[in-house]
Amino acid sequence: MQTPAIAFLEMSRPLNRVAAQVLYFFHPVASLALTGDDYNRFARFLEKSGSIEYLCRQIEDLAADAPDSPKAAPQEQSATESDAAAVVARE
Repeated sequence: MQTPAIAFLEMSRPLNRVAAQVLYFFHPVASLALTGDDYNRFARFLEKSGSIEYLCRQIEDLAADAPDSPKAAPQEQSATESDAAAVVARE
């Protein structure tokens, strides 16, 4: 999920200041459902020029620190596969 998130952020980079203004515009409506100063802090964050780059870097760092997904256990060979491997080994 790292790649689509970064691609979306990179595509929306030119619009980050516009998005901040949209957040300010919808603040009265959003304040009905959201509480606290996080909404305004996020809008101020988007106004800064390096905000999208910071988010991309954070996503990459989190993906690098995440443990690898568990690998599937090796499957047992079927009788025909083991017979074929034995024939190849004899030749």
